[in-house]
Amino acid sequence: MTKALKKICLIYLSIIVILATFSRVFATDVVTNLNVIQETSETLYLENDQGFISKKIVDSNKDTGEVTIELKLSNTKKDTEKIENDSTEIIFVIDNSFSMEEKVSENKTRRDAVISSAQEFTSSLFKDVNNLKVGLVYYYGFDTTDDGNSVQSYGTVDTAKVLVSLTDDEPKVQKGLSSLSTMNYNSGTNTDAGIRRAKSMFTSSTTSQKFIILLSDGVPNHAVDVSIRTGGWFYPSATEHQASVKNTTRSTIQSLGKSNINLITMLSGLTELSEDDKNVIEAVFGTAEKPTLGKLYNINDAEIDKIIKEEIYHEVLEKVQNPINTVKIVDYFPEDIADNFEFSYVGNASIGDVTEDIDPGDHTIEWNIDTLKGDEVATLRYKLKIKDMNNAELLNKTIATNEKVVLTYKDTDSKDYTVTLNSSPKIQLSEIKQEENNTSGENNSGIDYGGISTNNEKDITQASGKLPQTGIGVGIVIAIASIIGIGIFSYSRIREYKDI
Repeated sequence: MTKALKKICLIYLSIIVILATFSRVFATDVVTNLNVIQETSETLYLENDQGFISKKIVDSNKDTGEVTIELKLSNTKKDTEKIENDSTEIIFVIDNSFSMEEKVSENKTRRDAVISSAQEFTSSLFKDVNNLKVGLVYYYGFDTTDDGNSVQSYGTVDTAKVLVSLTDDEPKVQKGLSSLSTMNYNSGTNTDAGIRRAKSMFTSSTTSQKFIILLSDGVPNHAVDVSIRTGGWFYPSATEHQASVKNTTRSTIQSLGKSNINLITMLSGLTELSEDDKNVIEAVFGTAEKPTLGKLYNINDAEIDKIIKEEIYHEVLEKVQNPINTVKIVDYFPEDIADNFEFSYVGNASIGDVTEDIDPGDHTIEWNIDTLKGDEVATLRYKLKIKDMNNAELLNKTIATNEKVVLTYKDTDSKDYTVTLNSSPKIQLSEIKQEENNTSGENNSGIDYGGISTNNEKDITQASGKLPQTGIGVGIVIAIASIIGIGIFSYSRIREYKDI
């Protein structure tokens, strides 16, 4: 080989080494990061601030470029000072006096109407209210001996019987109501005894909501510790006795308020009363406009079903917390997410059912919840994992994790509502120079908890990997190939010269 040829080869070899070194340095000089630009969406409240819907990045992985997102629907009041109720306690107090035997239709007594409505009421409550306990008391005025001549148990709390103690067992409550519909009727009306018995059944909890639902058709004519004339029947027109019954029963009702017990009273079939009886009713219960305590309905028999199943039901729910029904949530993903990220659920939805994967047509997932009860929270978590950390098209582009979330639901009156959450957590694939990485393994951006940084400005998930720049890498390869080709051509020409 001539000296000229050796010089040419040495020059080519030097150029190739320099270019190869440059290419290697360039390729390793940049790594990619998955930055959490915005961790949470806005908290969007529902109608009347009843609850809210929101989204949040709850976890991320700095090695694989993935984020975990939680979609939350909460049926809780906006009032942050609200004390969470540990349960709701409801006790039915049902009049079982002889007057309840009166017919309100061809085949139904007043007691039948009350009990059937109470059963449907109970079924709805167990569906719509969390941590619910229900009890059942029936009451009357006095017992008589078998011959019917002497009065027994008058003026005592024993004329109120516990048929079902507070329980969260709905079938047990329903069975108790059914058994009451077959029991014998009794004499008199000791409303005072019924309320006292119910009051003693509540738990000692200071955070539970407590209700007595009093269902009666009688004017109170007995009360606890109020005696009647010895050796015979009492007469409702006896002024002194009547005054004692009124005052005692009214005082017992007022005591419920001091114990934070809600009273809802329904009086039926009392539309045609004497003036004395009207005075007793008003003295004890007040009026619908100004009740002694709670809520008072003084109705005719035809309204029993509607008042119990609708009015009283809504009254309870208003205080406990309204459920929302026929709940559907549709989460819309942008094309950048649908095309460039792998999607998977993290466990199951806490309530309801979701579609298996993102719909390829409209890029959505659908979450259906039958009913979200008062003070109940529903959550759904899913993971987004970037398919290619070297995707130059996504580089430095802020990506919303969803376009929007559309919530539809019905309230207890079956009114339709639509809520649209337009804000979203955001992420970004960005580049960072190699020398800016912390090679010692220390975390310089704050304490890291599962990939979510404590840095106040933004959360950064780092995932190392080469990110070649478009055109430059290819140019280097072409240059090297060209040099090699020129070298081979030059060498062949020199050999030709040598042969000549």
